[in-house]
Amino acid sequence: MLYRALRQVQMLQITLKSNKVYIGYIQNTLINDNFDDTEYFTIFPLLSGYRDKDDQTLTLTTSYFDAYELIEDDTQTTDDLEEQFRILVPRAEVMSMSYFQPEYYENFADHEAESE
Repeated sequence: MLYRALRQVQMLQITLKSNKVYIGYIQNTLINDNFDDTEYFTIFPLLSGYRDKDDQTLTLTTSYFDAYELIEDDTQTTDDLEEQFRILVPRAEVMSMSYFQPEYYENFADHEAESE
């Protein structure tokens, strides 16, 4: 999944054992698809949040989009941002991961709000 997300430039949602969640683009991993061979990987976060410890509901708390745009408008390039803000994730701390499609997430979030 990491390798495919890197090669196809797809967003991933990574949930850590601490229930912290990062959503963004994979920046670096081994050039193979064996997760067990990957000790660490890096992600360029676009959103972050946490999962509720009881029901695992995702709550997004931070959107990096506006901050990146402001910084990029100043003097930074996209490459500079990716270098400075990427997060090193130890494989051993990953509880789960999945592809992330913002429009699907919004549909689920809207449906959950309606059912409450």
